[in-house]
Amino acid sequence: MKHLFHSVLALLTISASTIAQKKIELGVVVRPASTTVRGNDNLKDFTSVVKWSCGLQAIYGLGKKTAIHATLLYDLKGSYQSSTMSYMDALDNTFTANVDLNTDFAYVTLPILFRGEIGSTLKLEYGVGFYVSYLLEQRTKIKVTIPTDTFVTDAEGSDQFKTLDGGASVSIGIAIPLSDSFHLRAGLDGNFGLIDVTEKSYLGSSLFHQSLGLNCSLSYRFWH
Repeated sequence: MKHLFHSVLALLTISASTIAQKKIELGVVVRPASTTVRGNDNLKDFTSVVKWSCGLQAIYGLGKKTAIHATLLYDLKGSYQSSTMSYMDALDNTFTANVDLNTDFAYVTLPILFRGEIGSTLKLEYGVGFYVSYLLEQRTKIKVTIPTDTFVTDAEGSDQFKTLDGGASVSIGIAIPLSDSFHLRAGLDGNFGLIDVTEKSYLGSSLFHQSLGLNCSLSYRFWH
């Protein structure tokens, strides 16, 4: 048991030393975002909704002013659409119905950006790269309101959407050193979907995700 303890301790020491030499920084991140979808003529006029994401980030230093920035997120996306439609009752009276459509997605998202920085103590950071997302669940809630009643449906529809999404990512923000090891970051990032996430059977339409988020993180730097 004593030899096992010494072996584990030596392994941890070597791992910490390797991480420090590799200029790695690890942290946690939260991201409230304005998110929506872009559609074509069949589905359009979507309104943005606020969704939250959270996860872990890793920063690998390439040089004094450059790094690779990767974040693994539990990522909520969605959109809202409001419209009206006319209907006729059994007495041939015409009424107007209000239709509210909420489309919600849950993804695991991995943005990977090449990041540069300007400044020494208080740093301006900027990045450009791409993201990939894996669909966990999709739900569509439809609320139809007529003068005499309201009808609501809430259905799971993951099979109508592709499993993978992806696109371009950009970011800009500031890094504030709290100590030699801990850094606080805040900034804006944007994801612009380049993959039509719908299956061909979904109303003959195309949908692309996009979001603008406030990225806030606290990280620990293993090197100084």
